[in-house]
Amino acid sequence: EILFENLDRYGCPEPDSGIVSTILQGIHKRKIVEISYQSRRKDSNRLISPNRLVYAVDRYHVRAFCHKTATYRDFVLTRIFEAAPYESKKSGEDIELKWVSEENDKAWSTRKTLRFRPNKNLPKDVIQTLKRDYPVRNGVLTLECNEATAPYIEMKFARPDFKLRIPQWVKLG
Repeated sequence: EILFENLDRYGCPEPDSGIVSTILQGIHKRKIVEISYQSRRKDSNRLISPNRLVYAVDRYHVRAFCHKTATYRDFVLTRIFEAAPYESKKSGEDIELKWVSEENDKAWSTRKTLRFRPNKNLPKDVIQTLKRDYPVRNGVLTLECNEATAPYIEMKFARPDFKLRIPQWVKLG
């Protein structure tokens, strides 16, 4: 028996289970969810069509179509402080809002290749360790992702080494 202890969970904010449940219902039942959300700048109320849950850069996100901005966006789950199923109503223009799938989410469906190399300013033994920890080929770490998740991956690899205070990886191209 092999046991792993996930220590990353200690630094990860835990989303409210009721909010997660409402978001999951929206995903599974293809329903719009009304949320109260705190962005970096202000609080707002939004109607979203949730499409999937994502864990990135120590936070849980919901990838959703935002009906307010008519764009696909990521919402940090711990910043959603209220969530409820939205009962579709006729607006003043008699247009009924419908759940929007990720089918037209170009950032999610567009593939992207990211390339990194270990920072040459790191000690040689640290560079060797990075090459053992990650699938580095010919001195380059190549990662396949999509445009929506690429900024999170770039952020992860741009983080500085906790002792040396310099980035472990340098993005190529």
